[in-house]
Amino acid sequence: MYYQNTYQTMPYGSSYGIPYSYTAYGSSDAKSQKTDNTVPFKTPSNEMTPVTIDLVKKQLKDRLDSMKELHKTNRQQHEKHLQSRVDSTRAIERLEGSSGGIGERYKFLQEMRGYVQDLLECFSEKVPLINELESAIHQLYKQRASRLVQRRQDDIKDESSEFSSHSNKALMAPNLDSFGRDRALYQEHAKRRIAEREARRTRRRQAREQTGKMADHLEGLSSDDEETSTDITNFNLEKDRISKESSKVFEDVLESFCSIDCIKAQFEAWRSKYYMSYKDAYIGLCLPKLFNPLIRLQLLTWTPLEAKCRDFENMLWFESLLFYGCEEREQEKDDVDVALLPTIVEKVILPKLTVIAENIECRK
Repeated sequence: MYYQNTYQTMPYGSSYGIPYSYTAYGSSDAKSQKTDNTVPFKTPSNEMTPVTIDLVKKQLKDRLDSMKELHKTNRQQHEKHLQSRVDSTRAIERLEGSSGGIGERYKFLQEMRGYVQDLLECFSEKVPLINELESAIHQLYKQRASRLVQRRQDDIKDESSEFSSHSNKALMAPNLDSFGRDRALYQEHAKRRIAEREARRTRRRQAREQTGKMADHLEGLSSDDEETSTDITNFNLEKDRISKESSKVFEDVLESFCSIDCIKAQFEAWRSKYYMSYKDAYIGLCLPKLFNPLIRLQLLTWTPLEAKCRDFENMLWFESLLFYGCEEREQEKDDVDVALLPTIVEKVILPKLTVIAENIECRK
């Protein structure tokens, strides 16, 4: 039995639930109406702004003023560049000059640095030798002073023994004196000392007679510091030996390292050329210690106890350093070089006098 398919009887598209309809293509209702947006073209006119002489003159004048202003600006810039060039040239010359001075200063200070180092190394080797020579000369003077003091003490003991022997003769043992010494041996030595003492007195009396000083002399107040020829010879030989040794201390050293004048010239050049660096290095405070070994060597045999002692103000080192730092330019208030010699006297002369006073008794 044939049944009609219901699908075939349904309209197309109804099974999908979608409404379906056809519209005629190109319908007059669907076409949009075109709007007329065109602008009408205006025919250009042949009329122009009229050109007059005043207008041309004005434009030329404006153009000329503009060019003048531009020229003025360019000229100012040109002058500015020229001035800048001149300033740059001067700055270059100034810097070149200053750099040259700095180079010379650096070279000079490096040379001084090397010189001072060599000088200190030289003194470090020579100062112990100078100390030994000073000790030797002080010991020589001390031995002579001790010998004279011992002789005076013996003379006083002889006189005391002579007076005491008369008063205590009965109380003394037959073979001992008042001090408990062997009478025979002591008398033998005493006779020799008495003979030497009387001989010295006779020579001093004869010397006064020859010089005409007998009237001014008071007996008992003369100084008995006469030495025997043997003692004088031995003393002079040892003193000459020490003097010769002192002359050999710097014989292997260049003059620039052992001469006070040469050393002074080096530091005077530093002071005159670069005073500020000289001052900042405190050279004025170092100079007394730097000159100390050379001055001590010149003062080696100097002693104010000698009758014909030379004044240290007449020595070469004093005359050489007398005007150190005294230049034509104005002196500063805190310039320590002005006190160079007083400082040397304090640091060198006074310690030497102290040693002489403590270790070498005055022979008066």
